[in-house]
Amino acid sequence: MTTPNESAPHASLRGAALKGGAFLAGRHSLSLVIHLLGVMLLTRAIGPSNYGVYVGALGVQTYLYAVTQLGLVVFLVRHSEAVSDAQFDQAFTLLGVIGVSVATIVFFALPIVEGWIGIGAFAAVGRALVIVLPIQLLGLVPMGRLERALEYRFVAPAELGGYIVFYLVALPLAKLGYREWAPVAGYWTQQILMTGALFLASRYRPRLRWNPQLIREMVGYGVRYSGAFWIWQLRDIVNPVIVGKFAGTQAVAFVALTVRLVDALSFLKGVGWRVSLSVLGRLQKEPQRMVRAASDGMRIQVVTLGAVLAGFGLASHWVIPRVFGPEWMTVAVLYPFVAIGYLTSALFQPETAMLFVVSLSRRVGEFHLMFLALFVGSVLILVPRIGPLAYGWSEIAALPSYGLLHWYTSRLIGKPDWRLAGLWWLAFVSLLLWQQLGWFSVIVPVAVLLWPGTLEEFRKYLVSVRQLRYAE
Repeated sequence: MTTPNESAPHASLRGAALKGGAFLAGRHSLSLVIHLLGVMLLTRAIGPSNYGVYVGALGVQTYLYAVTQLGLVVFLVRHSEAVSDAQFDQAFTLLGVIGVSVATIVFFALPIVEGWIGIGAFAAVGRALVIVLPIQLLGLVPMGRLERALEYRFVAPAELGGYIVFYLVALPLAKLGYREWAPVAGYWTQQILMTGALFLASRYRPRLRWNPQLIREMVGYGVRYSGAFWIWQLRDIVNPVIVGKFAGTQAVAFVALTVRLVDALSFLKGVGWRVSLSVLGRLQKEPQRMVRAASDGMRIQVVTLGAVLAGFGLASHWVIPRVFGPEWMTVAVLYPFVAIGYLTSALFQPETAMLFVVSLSRRVGEFHLMFLALFVGSVLILVPRIGPLAYGWSEIAALPSYGLLHWYTSRLIGKPDWRLAGLWWLAFVSLLLWQQLGWFSVIVPVAVLLWPGTLEEFRKYLVSVRQLRYAE
């Protein structure tokens, strides 16, 4: 099948991409509001222990969902050649087989995991979540068709509707006393309805197909791009498997809520990733221009994400106990360290994108391995000693791994200028650590803001915005 956009002129493609991006940006903004409000109400209704059981099992489910895709979505959406109906049907069949097989194996293995971590009801909740895995995977095929055609006007409402349905089901059940089973029921309803909506919107009618040669082609392409992320996503199971074993369900809940808050506030980071891949991909044959674009991307990522994360961090010790309840105060203490990890990731995100664009994803995988070794090693050492706060300190302990990423980029492509972005990063880190640094945390950002280099860069941004406005 050739989608309409694949044969359209460049101008039409650009217009469709901008229109699709607008839908995505709107969906992200609405999702942020719905997600934060929903999490607030849900955590207050079921409490840290029950929430910890649910999010611990969900961490395992999330990792399984990421790995069992085998990069097929990458193939369906990003492959440079037209994707045929046969390839969509093959993806549907393969994902169905994988989903049923993995769900069956994990269903019987979860009691072993529960015995290791010692969290009661973990296996029961995990089993309920893993059963829906085949449905989730099958929904990736119609979503791939829609994204391939840049039809985000259908994808965005389906994803947003999924969020709304989740809380419409989970919150009343939580009020009725169903504890950790309330979000499980919401998750089931969300995935089933969202998958159904994607099939209706795409008008995709699947057929079973099994072609070993086609499977090798599709999986080989997808794994090359996705393998590095599978290593990175192992972070999802660190909380339930390690933190849960040594610190208990409440610790799992504190870490999970912190990560969810930071992740929700960092929604622009995902938008930046998509933009980076698109822009840098067009410049891959011009290394110098690509490096300059990556340098600009670093500054934009840090200043946009840093302002949001630091702004919330300044108010977190007041907001979190009042919004979520005083029993969640540990989240406010843990927040700045997790936020620093996300902010550092945003700083180096354009370098990661450059390595992917020029087909050096293996180097990204090596960086991810180093990060994971430092992170997991620190969690194992610190959690038995200081509890859930160890997760935040482990984020800090893993930061030196970004030196390897920068070294690879500088040696193999070119050296981005991260000095100004690094200075801004330091200012936002100082604000995030205001509880630890006191008044010094304000001195650093003010000095950075008044520095002539910062003022000149902001002037350039204003000029660019005005030019864009006049061009429209």
